[in-house]
Amino acid sequence: MKSREMKHYVEIARQVALAGGAEALKYFRSKSLIVESKSLTKFDPVTLADKRTEEVMRSAILANFPEDGIIGEEHENISGTSGISWVIDPIDGTRSFVAGAPTWGILVAVHDGNGPFAGVIYQPFIEELFFGGFGSAYYEFKGKREKIFTKKCKKLSDAILFSTFPEIGTMEEYRKFQIINKKVKQTRYGFDCYAYALLAMGAIDIVMEAGLESYDIQGPQALIESSGGVVSSWSGNNPQYGGTLLACGSKNIHDDILLLLNRS
Repeated sequence: MKSREMKHYVEIARQVALAGGAEALKYFRSKSLIVESKSLTKFDPVTLADKRTEEVMRSAILANFPEDGIIGEEHENISGTSGISWVIDPIDGTRSFVAGAPTWGILVAVHDGNGPFAGVIYQPFIEELFFGGFGSAYYEFKGKREKIFTKKCKKLSDAILFSTFPEIGTMEEYRKFQIINKKVKQTRYGFDCYAYALLAMGAIDIVMEAGLESYDIQGPQALIESSGGVVSSWSGNNPQYGGTLLACGSKNIHDDILLLLNRS
């Protein structure tokens, strides 16, 4: 892919996230928002905001790249003919969205068949945009843009770890998570995709998650890798298609955690 085409994909991914954010804000903190559950056995919320936001994002993608595929959380996948696919999550953190907490976000990734090469995380309520691709990542706030890099923490005992739920994953995944949890300096919960953005900009050191889908992972994965971080599954494989995720600002911390997880 030529440099000009690379930059164009990153810019359109940014614009797709902005369009999605504008739509999602129409529903955020609305007293009339109706919340449904996708599951009969547990609370797995979905709202009209999720569905409408994804529709707006899909329209923005197809207006620029009509031959590309689209994989999203709320609507049927589009195969495409170009070999490029967009992987989108219109509202990552719907539980936070319906509770009025601004830790949810718009996720966009562009995938070339091998892996995601461009990624965006956008939190529209506080107007923070994080995007990157091809080894460069940026933070944009109120019209100002700066390049961002992950923090190179040297010791696990100095690291800050974020995860969405204290009761992470399966019982076995919870057991393994606690091994790492007991070795870090601080652990915080409940930040959804915003945690990945904090990692990409060098504010925290580790994000660990489990039970993810491709649309949860690929946008943050491309962003973090573009800002100098390392992303894998808990076994060290590429996490792009779902499951567990270990994202670290520095390779040595990532290596230390993998060693502990695989010894346990």
